[in-house]
Amino acid sequence: MMMKKQRISLCMNELYAGVMLDIRRFGSKVGNTIEIHNASYTLEDPTLLSIDDIDRRWKSEYAVAEFLFYLGQSPYVGNMGKLASIWDKIKDDDGKIESNYGCYIFGKPWYHTADELIMNPDSRRAVIPIFNVDHYEKNLNDYPCTGFIQFIIRDDVLHLIWNMRSCDAIFGLCNDMFCASMFLQLMRNYLEARLRGLEYVYPRLGTLTFNLGSLHVYERHWGLLFSKTEMSDYDGEKWALRPCAQFYDQFAEKYGYKPTDSVEEMKRKKDLFVNDNMRGAIL
Repeated sequence: MMMKKQRISLCMNELYAGVMLDIRRFGSKVGNTIEIHNASYTLEDPTLLSIDDIDRRWKSEYAVAEFLFYLGQSPYVGNMGKLASIWDKIKDDDGKIESNYGCYIFGKPWYHTADELIMNPDSRRAVIPIFNVDHYEKNLNDYPCTGFIQFIIRDDVLHLIWNMRSCDAIFGLCNDMFCASMFLQLMRNYLEARLRGLEYVYPRLGTLTFNLGSLHVYERHWGLLFSKTEMSDYDGEKWALRPCAQFYDQFAEKYGYKPTDSVEEMKRKKDLFVNDNMRGAIL
């Protein structure tokens, strides 16, 4: 039976707890996963981006690092595999992967999308595709989990809709939402900078919605799914970008990870990014 699960949560902590509850209540066994499909989750405040589940052990340090990997826009894994082994597991013989979202989102697609939103704030065309048919003939170990993303402005508020074919509720969801929030905040800041001084109203920060074809927990994590740990009312750390944080080529060059970066250099860039661009977050 087709099921549509929808939740609206203030913060990622509340959203994650709701996801786990939904999968426990409504999930079905599909292969080596417990899955719900056709699900939608909205984050009302996309700056509240941490969870307190001690069993999950979510790390904001890694989430920032993953975003900076995307900011670097290189398909080469480099030393990311030393931060999370999954990157080494899915890379091809040349050391490349298909799931660096920055390769698809930044550069020309970013600027064209911003232009579309500026020229037509009511647009339904501010869409950036990620997964495409070419991926079937590339790296068989790595198909991008995200199909496309869409920025939309309504009532002078900028929202981001993130559409995924597949999402691992344990390892993928919270890191993906963190990075998606960074994309949303960067776009809002970029639009404000472009519109400042003109007779336009620049948009306020809106919501982040994830539409998920398959949301699942792998068998190795079923213990987390059925854990008796209770989530608190903790709203989470606030990861709000300062207005100065705007995507442009020099910004990516300064903070984005390069395949040649050592682990030490990656840590330096991560600390620099947080110190220069974040309000209130402490690693």
